[in-house]
Amino acid sequence: MTPRCRIAATALAAALSWATPAVAQAGVSSGDDTLARAEALSRGGRADLAYALLQPLVATRAGDPAFDFILGVAAVDSGHPAEAIVALQRVAAIQPGNAAARAELARAYALAGDIDTARREFDTVLGDPTLPDPVRQRFVGILAGLDRTIGGGGTDVSGFVEGGIGYDSNVNSATNLSAIIIPLFAGLGPASLSARAVSQSDGFTRGEAGVSVLHGLSRQDRIFASAYGSAKANFSVDGFDQAFGALTAGYSHTLATGTILSASLQGQRFWFAGSTYRTSLGGTVQATLPVGGGKALIASAHYADLSYPTDRLRYGDRYGAGLSYATRRVVANLQLGAEGVRDGSAKQFAHLYASAGLSGELPLSARASIVTNTGIERRAYRATDPLFLRERADWQIDVGAGMRVRLGERLLLRPSLTYTRTTSTVALYAFRRLTAAIAVRTEF
Repeated sequence: MTPRCRIAATALAAALSWATPAVAQAGVSSGDDTLARAEALSRGGRADLAYALLQPLVATRAGDPAFDFILGVAAVDSGHPAEAIVALQRVAAIQPGNAAARAELARAYALAGDIDTARREFDTVLGDPTLPDPVRQRFVGILAGLDRTIGGGGTDVSGFVEGGIGYDSNVNSATNLSAIIIPLFAGLGPASLSARAVSQSDGFTRGEAGVSVLHGLSRQDRIFASAYGSAKANFSVDGFDQAFGALTAGYSHTLATGTILSASLQGQRFWFAGSTYRTSLGGTVQATLPVGGGKALIASAHYADLSYPTDRLRYGDRYGAGLSYATRRVVANLQLGAEGVRDGSAKQFAHLYASAGLSGELPLSARASIVTNTGIERRAYRATDPLFLRERADWQIDVGAGMRVRLGERLLLRPSLTYTRTTSTVALYAFRRLTAAIAVRTEF
């Protein structure tokens, strides 16, 4: 069942508190201890026990409107919508004017994901002239919500703004060696590295923000768009400030099986020291397959055209494919791909890559949780480096841990610690980096 169907069913459940006298309408005998006990269990929030008590009696008591009504309500509330539909249909067949049974039937259909039938049943309830006006007004509002869901759900807007400070042990992602041997000039001895080419530490401020818009064209079709931006400014080390921006727009279609197919276009730009370092224009196709229990498999493929305004030799294309497995608390992913260059004289920049990642969240309380992420990537370059006379190959490991502490309904405190280690066959590209930060985020 889709999230919108669940919302609709929850709204129906809240509105049906008026229906408690319906047991008498269905003809419950005051001497029927079994039904009285089941009704008490349901009212006390133990619908699962009420359902377990009544289900074995279906063979002998089905067709009794009082029994079927209480069984149907217990089945709905304990997560058995199919059984509830069958029981409540028997009530409606014998007592077609039983508005409470019709309303509960509408709720069962909504929980089963059939909101079209739920809407028709609910319309029947509203046609009952004996329905109290306050109840009718609430039901009219719910019916409007069902119509909105059937029509695609309208438009949803969400986003966040975050700001924080931190410390970075290697703001320029550089080696900690002060000199290296360049094979092409080995006869001259080790070459000293400039200050900009050696790792430097500094404090920093960082901000990021994002907004996304989702619009329903129909129940199966959506269009979406998002914008994201981030910036990091160092306190004193000049020339290594960074910023990033991305715009995305796309379309998704939900199949009858629940699988979601989507396609999107994205533009990105990365700024370094105030100037554009790289731009990217490309697209992604993705399939999300629900596998039950809030879990999903996600397969994707993407392409991007890369340009480097200050280094035309690196203009190229990036291709990739990925597979992810997501639960409510854990996400695991694998990525494979290649980045090529168009200039034949710059093949040392072309490479293949493979990465794996695992992230998770562990709740500590209603307001706090621990978040972790681990990733590893292999990059194998496809030509000999003309300066170091060997093919470059890198391993990169990223480990991060932090917390999410809810300070208010929409306000979060986010302390974090990350560590990066890169090894390389070319010493110039090997480095270590430790970052500690604390940020405050507001969501809307």
